[in-house]
Amino acid sequence: MKEMKEKMISRISNYSLRKKITAIAVFSSSLIAIVSIACIVMTVGSGNALIYRALAGSLSYTASDISSKISSIESMTNLIISNSDVRQNLIILLDEDYEIKKKNAKSTLERLLTSYQQTYKNQNISYISIYSNDINVTSYEPAASSTPEHIHTRVIAETKSNSGYPVWDTSFCNTHGLFLGRESRQVKHLSYRTLGTVVVSVDLQNLIDTSTESVILSDDIQYILMDQDGKVFYHPEAFSLKQATEISRQITSDYQVLDVDSTSYFAVKGNLSANDWQYICLFPYKEMAAAIHTTELVVCMLIVVTMALVLLVTRYLTKLIVSDISMLVQKMTAFSNSDAMDFEICTASQERTDEIGMLHTYFDDMVRQTQNLIQQNYISEILSKEAQLKALENQINPHFLYNTLESVNWRAKAIGETEISAMVEALGSLLRETISAKEKMYSLRHELKIVVDYMTIQKIRYGNRLQYHENVPESLMELQLPPLTIQPLVENAIYYALEEVIGTCHIEVTGRETENRCIISIRNDGSQFEDHILEKLQDGTALVHGFGIGILNIHKRIQIVYGPEYGLELCNEDEDTAVVNIYLPGGNYDKTANC
Repeated sequence: MKEMKEKMISRISNYSLRKKITAIAVFSSSLIAIVSIACIVMTVGSGNALIYRALAGSLSYTASDISSKISSIESMTNLIISNSDVRQNLIILLDEDYEIKKKNAKSTLERLLTSYQQTYKNQNISYISIYSNDINVTSYEPAASSTPEHIHTRVIAETKSNSGYPVWDTSFCNTHGLFLGRESRQVKHLSYRTLGTVVVSVDLQNLIDTSTESVILSDDIQYILMDQDGKVFYHPEAFSLKQATEISRQITSDYQVLDVDSTSYFAVKGNLSANDWQYICLFPYKEMAAAIHTTELVVCMLIVVTMALVLLVTRYLTKLIVSDISMLVQKMTAFSNSDAMDFEICTASQERTDEIGMLHTYFDDMVRQTQNLIQQNYISEILSKEAQLKALENQINPHFLYNTLESVNWRAKAIGETEISAMVEALGSLLRETISAKEKMYSLRHELKIVVDYMTIQKIRYGNRLQYHENVPESLMELQLPPLTIQPLVENAIYYALEEVIGTCHIEVTGRETENRCIISIRNDGSQFEDHILEKLQDGTALVHGFGIGILNIHKRIQIVYGPEYGLELCNEDEDTAVVNIYLPGGNYDKTANC
């Protein structure tokens, strides 16, 4: 798997610039298109859900209005049967023998019923009738006479077993309307007597129509009504009783989309709170669905067209970019394959101010500078090489020098001059390390040996004025560092502490290990460093004198080998002690190790 991945990355890396830019454009466009379509789908889905909820709420409001009207009709019948005038005139109809009084009572009841119907005309009441024995009083005779008598008889019979509570008869909703019956009773001799039965005829279709007038496209809204058991007792003319019953079985949630005879409807199901009837409100969904699908199609087409346009523009711009870069590559290839002095500079692209034009300009400037440098330095370089060769020829042969020092050492031992012998041996060892060094890195043990040889010579020179100590743990002796790192620093300490002052100089080399670093410290008394001397030597603000070049050389070599976080630190421990800290990798870094 890893090998296959590496092959794929290698193959892609070797594609031409045109292929890479085209691949980026195709990938970016495809990703944007996919994300856009996903966002559109999510947005449309959320929008549809909001539309569904808003439409369901609106349709539920119409059902609430229907329920409110039914409750209002029941309240009206309660007012009728409890009205004292109505009750008094019903008693007259039952108990009086005089026809004139009965006739007057009947007229009064007709007037009262007419008044109630006018008051509640918004409830779509067709008529209100009161049946008392064989007498029938109605608020609107033409409507009442058009209703078959057996309907009234059925309603009156149903009210007798309901103890004065309203009874709704839904058997004739699709033919003659909805009927409400309610008895008016009188307590007499510890028993109830029926004064009369109020029968209210409601135009159910008209009631539904008026309740849905506030909804957009109210003419298309249709209702199916069912009793508590789920049996359909009212359905619109557009559906048969079988279809209405099937719809009531299909709907399984508060609202959903149904297909009836290849027509989609948005259906809302609920209960009428007035009497626990169930309802299904249907709204044609075809036009709405078509509008939503059209919007989705248009958006998808726009995305496809935009992607095609992006690819065309990308191809055109890629061609321009690649042609300019190809020209630059050709110039570079021609320059590398020809004699630099014979290369002819093309200035055709120098007038351009874009990045490609700047690349051409910079390359042409580089060619000019290269040709000038070749022209200016060619002769001086040849002369310099000849001078170096001459100097090498005149150097002393190192083997001759070593042999000479060995002869001096032998002679010194022969005459008993042990100090001269020790000095010559130390000098030979130092020369051998400095002239014949081939290793790139030395161990700390080897570096300290060089320091000991050097100190042997210096102690003979300065005597007791020079005191040298080492305090380095054995665990650090194999630490690697660039050649001649410590000896020049010790030499620098002697120079400043003994050459310029009179007194004893103590030089100490110590080593310690912290969290992330190893620190080798060279301390000497009798001198101090100038503040920020290392930074000043690096930026040139301090004049180089004495061993300044050596310190910078050591600092830069350590940083080249180990990185910029390592190197030298020059500081003062107190008013009379100078310290050089050498930071090398290994161990643990302790921020308190600095001076």
